[in-house]
Amino acid sequence: NEELEKILLSTQPSYGLERLLTSGLLYDIFPQLYQLNQISVDDKTLYKHTLDVVDGVKPNLVTRLAALFHDLGKPFSMHKKKFVGYEVKSRNIAEALMKSLGYDSVIQEKVLKLIKYQNVFAHYSLDVLPKDNVLRKFAKLIGDDLDNAMDFIIADMGSDDNKKFIYANLIEENIHRVINEDKDVVFEKDKGFFQGILTPYGVTENDAATGERNGGFGSTSR
Repeated sequence: NEELEKILLSTQPSYGLERLLTSGLLYDIFPQLYQLNQISVDDKTLYKHTLDVVDGVKPNLVTRLAALFHDLGKPFSMHKKKFVGYEVKSRNIAEALMKSLGYDSVIQEKVLKLIKYQNVFAHYSLDVLPKDNVLRKFAKLIGDDLDNAMDFIIADMGSDDNKKFIYANLIEENIHRVINEDKDVVFEKDKGFFQGILTPYGVTENDAATGERNGGFGSTSR
């Protein structure tokens, strides 16, 4: 898996992955990925979509493996021009591949979790955003992998549709908003705290004071 990781963690992994395809090596090394090049959706092969998603996520091994493997189940899930239940098959194929490549159980678990929840927001839109309770549930389920999950979801949803890209980013913002709202505010004993509203004000010429204040808050004699 060292050579694969070199490609995945490069600045533009699609370059190396595309060369595997054109050289004929992809069919020999990863026939599961090669099959994605045989299916097109909206004049774009699933393999090209996969490359776009891999390029779209940050150079993190977990997210790039998830991006590479997330659609592997689609060739085996076609039903009336739709891909039914492909996430489960994608996870099964990805798990077998990662085991054969020697990845440890921690990497496998994280990658499979991202693939499992890749379409969790697919049925919503800019017009119908998920409610806060849905976002809280997702954040709890995904746990410490939230940043990786949203990086992957944004890249996947936004690779072919700018509106979905905007929508996915908005979901990420709302998730962090909900998380921050749920945090307890703690004031430590003997620690200073200030809360107030500061507003600008002006002084007119006839408000100019020439006398000396001799009492009260801000007096000149104290």
